[in-house]
Amino acid sequence: MKLNRLAFLLAVFLTEPLLCQDKQDLAVLYAGRPGGERVEQFDKFLQQHFTTVESIPGSELTTESASKFDVVICDWGQDFTEDPIKSQHVGYSLPDDFNKPVIMIGYAAGKIQKRSKIGWM
Repeated sequence: MKLNRLAFLLAVFLTEPLLCQDKQDLAVLYAGRPGGERVEQFDKFLQQHFTTVESIPGSELTTESASKFDVVICDWGQDFTEDPIKSQHVGYSLPDDFNKPVIMIGYAAGKIQKRSKIGWM
């Protein structure tokens, strides 16, 4: 029974992109580490699927900067390097009035939940 469910889910997820060629009418804000290959790859992917896509450094994410978007994606890679001076720290700190849906990826998830109301859950 579980195998049938898994096969069904795989079929749905693998064929859906072929069936849905139109872009979704959503505005997506990607807040991550400035520059780098990861931001470029996410931008390219998101622009294929959504009508409005914009990227900003994670440190610039505020209620105001997210106001015109439907969804916010917060992403930050692992922050550990051998040289702490070269380590880049992100200042994700969502205020209490932040009310946008947020998808948290990687290191950003830990930072956001520690410094926001999400951590209360």
